[in-house]
Formats: sequence, structure tokens, C-alpha cells
Amino acid sequence: MAGEKVLLVDDDKLMLRIISEGLGNEYELIQFTDSEKAMEYLSDNTVHLLLTDYILGNTDGFRLGARAKKLQSNLLVLMMSGSIGVKDALDEWRSQGIVDAFIEKPFQMESLRKLLSELLGGLS
Repeated sequence: MAGEKVLLVDDDKLMLRIISEGLGNEYELIQFTDSEKAMEYLSDNTVHLLLTDYILGNTDGFRLGARAKKLQSNLLVLMMSGSIGVKDALDEWRSQGIVDAFIEKPFQMESLRKLLSELLGGLS
């Protein structure tokens, strides 16, 4: 599975580090704390999956996912959040084609690995 590009966006640097260390070399992981810089990267580079937190400093994961899918329609979006109420909106986001999957924080790294494998497995 190595070789799939995963764009990780979270304004929490500790979370970026935990996920990066937890995934090791399983994916080509590109990380941003700033959603605008992530969008700049997406405008020039193709990625397979966007793994984003819902709450970001200058936007939210829903808006970021929507903008990202306009640039790359085949992009998979995996949203993560520990915020109350986010799961309630998930069905609407899925029906709009913006979010493909969701993982609730805190999560076990093995759960994230399994979900990424399921999502990206169809690309092989």
C-alpha cells in the first residue's frame, strides 16, 4: 500500500506528530497545520486521501473537503473530530459527496490504519 499520498491537515501539531509516527512509512504523508497551505499543495499535486480534523484554525474540515473535491473529484475525504455534534451532520456531508468516512477522536491508531486500508484498498 506504500505510495498512496495522504494529505493530513490538523491545526494541532501534536496530533500531526502522533498520526505521522503511528502510520510510519505505510503512506506518503504530507502534513499541514494551515488549510490554505494544504489547498495550495492540492492545486499543484495529486493526493489519494485527505485526512482532516473538523475544527481548523481558519476554516473547518467540511469546507476544506468541499474545496478539495472541487480540485480533485476522486479524492477521498476522511474526517476526524472529537467535537460533539459533528457525527450528527455526517449523513448530510456523505450525501453531498464531501466526506467518505469519519473517525471519532480519540481513536486507536489501529482503527485509523484499518479505515485507511479499507478506503485506499479500492485504489490498488
